[in-house]
Amino acid sequence: MTKKKKYISLPSKFNNGATPLIMAYIGEDDPHRGDSKAAEGIGRTIAEQMKGQYVYVDATMRKKIFPRLRSIEARLRALLRRDGIPDIAIGTDTWNIKELTSKNAVYTVTSMNEYLASDLGIKDDDLVAHHLTPQLLSAAGTEFEKQYPWLPRPLIAVMVANSLGDGNDKELALYLAHLAAAYPQCTLFLCPSRRAAGVQFRVHASLSGIFGKIDKALAGKGPNHTQFNSLPLHLKRIFRHMDKQSPHSRLRGRTCTISPSYKKALSGYNPYLGLLANADHFIVAGDSYSIVSEALYTGKKVYVFEPGDDRYDRLRKRGYIVDLEDIDCLRPLPAKKIKPPDTTNCVAQAIINRYEKEIGQLNKSERPTPFIMG
Repeated sequence: MTKKKKYISLPSKFNNGATPLIMAYIGEDDPHRGDSKAAEGIGRTIAEQMKGQYVYVDATMRKKIFPRLRSIEARLRALLRRDGIPDIAIGTDTWNIKELTSKNAVYTVTSMNEYLASDLGIKDDDLVAHHLTPQLLSAAGTEFEKQYPWLPRPLIAVMVANSLGDGNDKELALYLAHLAAAYPQCTLFLCPSRRAAGVQFRVHASLSGIFGKIDKALAGKGPNHTQFNSLPLHLKRIFRHMDKQSPHSRLRGRTCTISPSYKKALSGYNPYLGLLANADHFIVAGDSYSIVSEALYTGKKVYVFEPGDDRYDRLRKRGYIVDLEDIDCLRPLPAKKIKPPDTTNCVAQAIINRYEKEIGQLNKSERPTPFIMG
């Protein structure tokens, strides 16, 4: 009579003993990308849920730790020998770890963050995982206030995710100018953009031009003045609103507009996390599930401009996002709070379930002692 195999939910012994090792392996990827930050957050969450050890690795760290080793493979092999073979490795480059370790040694997660929830069969797969925690945001908020203690409220964070369609940078600037006119004072903070630095610059330049034209007309003698008549039709609405509500104020004087470059942010202070912690409103221009997901984590609805594909429709139906084009921007933005989505925890638990299922199907005798190839 054939004996039945014994199935277990977790192995009695992990790759490095009694404690699982979870690695966020960024590899050669940019550590500032959404995929990299997601791997960091998922790895840390899995380690917390499994009561394991968490390790973060990127190319810069590898090179710093092993400066005499020239090849990526040699550095990775040395790292695995030093820190141990991970039980779970997350990152788009984790196939490198799989190639250097024995069969069934490492459970790897290589999906891009945008598709990870869907690949794992999570029902609400509209959003993506991230690395944010309440503690991280609290610290970032405190640092932001030290860097910018003088900003007038409300603080409106404008995050340009990627390139927009032809002319849409000017259209976005026009919406922002309407918003500026809606408040006695406010801050429009254009967050440094890695993928769309040119768009960020053009939006800021267009916004400055609009402010100049409106303020020049306001300095004239009213709605029949030559400067008013020379205004384009879409700017006359802003002028009439300003002339009626506060004829003696100027957009430049009541609006603080900030637009630091991404290059400056990399070499100095990057305000992104601080904006997530402190902004009263978020506007995301372009297509980025990472930025939208991270902004929603703060518990505020997100206003979007030219967001992208049909997946955003589900976010609209769930009340997470509002199209900037659908609101009257000459009125203050409603402060709409939401229950923060828990995407990172959902993704982490789904990965643990997959890991338990895969390892649990192996009899102890079928899972040899893990080792590093070569």
